Amino acid sequence: MGRVDCFDLAGIECWFNSEDHLPQHIHVKKVANWEIRVYFLTCTHGHLDFDVKWQATQRGPSSKECKVILEAVPQYRVELLDEWTRKVQGVQNDY
Repeated sequence: MGRVDCFDLAGIECWFNSEDHLPQHIHVKKVANWEIRVYFLTCTHGHLDFDVKWQATQRGPSSKECKVILEAVPQYRVELLDEWTRKVQGVQNDY
């Protein structure tokens, strides 16, 4: 497991699972509340592409929490892909 290094969200954990499956995604969790998979290559500035992995109540992340995640993901898409390649696939990029 590798923590997302390119951004930090207060109160929210973001990481990659080692040897995880495609499509490229990050795991995002608010402890004891919910965990989602965010598909960072298909997120746009107006749409957070995710699915709920688990939730403690009837709902996953709030619209405010989604907005905070969505503010970071498109901005750091290139860095996230680089981290995915290194941390999930174990490949170093030399560019």
